Amino acid sequence: MRISALFTGLLVLPALAVAEPVNVGAILPLSGDMASWGVNVRRGVDLAAKNDPNIVTLYEDEGFCNTARALNAANDLVARRGTRFLVTGCLNGTKVITPLATREKLLILSGGLLSGEEKQPDVSSLLSLSGQIASEGAELAKLVAQKGHSKVAFVRYDDEFTSAVYHSLTRSLIEQRAKGVVLDFPIASDFMDFSSVLTRVRQQGADALLVYVGEKQLLTLIKRRNELGLKLVTYSGYVIESNGFTDADRKLLEGIVYAYPELAAPEDPARIDFERKYQAEYGATERPNSNTYFVYDGINIFRKALEYCAEKSPKCVRDYFLTKGPFRGASGDFSYTESGFVNRRFVVKTIRNGAFVPLFPAT
Repeated sequence: MRISALFTGLLVLPALAVAEPVNVGAILPLSGDMASWGVNVRRGVDLAAKNDPNIVTLYEDEGFCNTARALNAANDLVARRGTRFLVTGCLNGTKVITPLATREKLLILSGGLLSGEEKQPDVSSLLSLSGQIASEGAELAKLVAQKGHSKVAFVRYDDEFTSAVYHSLTRSLIEQRAKGVVLDFPIASDFMDFSSVLTRVRQQGADALLVYVGEKQLLTLIKRRNELGLKLVTYSGYVIESNGFTDADRKLLEGIVYAYPELAAPEDPARIDFERKYQAEYGATERPNSNTYFVYDGINIFRKALEYCAEKSPKCVRDYFLTKGPFRGASGDFSYTESGFVNRRFVVKTIRNGAFVPLFPAT
């Protein structure tokens, strides 16, 4: 009888509370012309969250930066899965999701660039893992000013992201009192007739070319530039450093100059450890892009924030990023402003002999 009573007592002891894992919804361009970039953002998330029982990652495909798909995915993740944390890719998608995040007090971790012009109240729902267009625009303006270009032809997609680059570059040129002006050539995402565009570029007397388009369009544009004999210095943004380009593609892009966020030195232990994990998971010939480093470091900080924040609230997690830095990881040294923007150093790089190589520090 006494044994039975003891056994019964054991059965009614309260169970230890088990923390529920946190759902993280990642809305990325996993198909279309930005897919190779989006896949590398996903890999950064996966490597950081691997074997972490506190995180469940839910992926949604926004296609080629399709705002309707991005917003539908966010609404579904929030309504059906109770998701309070979102990782986003394209700026277009981030912008349409931000009002939802502000209203529902969610937190968006931006795997792509924010504009850098976001204001309250929306900024309270945002954290930049990769950087801001305003920062990159300022670095591009320095390049243009240093070379003394008078007219830079900007061939770009007609979208929110490249429009923000255009405005940032133009504003930065004025602030730096540079003489150059930017000639704007927005195109549709399926546009391929670059002979007509480059003819207009020549007619308007451009002495430099800045290109922000998809990989297929970029390759076609450079081929047409060469066929037309346009000997223009050509610039691009950090998105050009894509492992979606083959060796032959990179040789075609020889000489393009671009501003690029500075990563940790190749011999840095954190970078070596990350690259070892990356190649062990995805193959010895695979290479991460810059956003893979940024997102990997960001999700690692996110994991620490979840451990620190007992209630695991978006506000507490955001405050952790803003107050516990500066940080150091595979992507190097970085810190956060009170607006949730990330501070990173830049270098100037070019494509030489099929490789992405530094020219000199930009800042």
